[in-house]
Amino acid sequence: MSYDISFEVEYKEVHGDDTFNRTVAEFNHTYNLSKFFRDFLNFEDEGLGNVGINGFYGMFGKDAWFVLNQAVKTFNQSDINHDWFKDWAEKEYNPENGHGSVDTAMKLLTDMMNTCKEYPTSVIKIY
Repeated sequence: MSYDISFEVEYKEVHGDDTFNRTVAEFNHTYNLSKFFRDFLNFEDEGLGNVGINGFYGMFGKDAWFVLNQAVKTFNQSDINHDWFKDWAEKEYNPENGHGSVDTAMKLLTDMMNTCKEYPTSVIKIY
């Protein structure tokens, strides 16, 4: 199982009032890193608790950028020994089956952050 993530931008038809969504970016990542996403993304739902990456569903890129930027900065903090922290995170979160890793999860968050900057009016969908 995996997260299917898309960034969609609404467009208005030139010769009418119809609107349609255009997907401007798509990402996919394994659920195996869901605990990592719950721990590094601060999304609390009253009824569900910490929802991790699913908290981005329906957010505009301009709003999601701040959450993603904070998560990426937290992971890459320069005031801690990055090698030690990365080693700890890999032991804590990398799945035993080898599908996904902290590195691929951080690449996803960084790529999503960059997409938010490029398409601030996009809406994030997660399936």
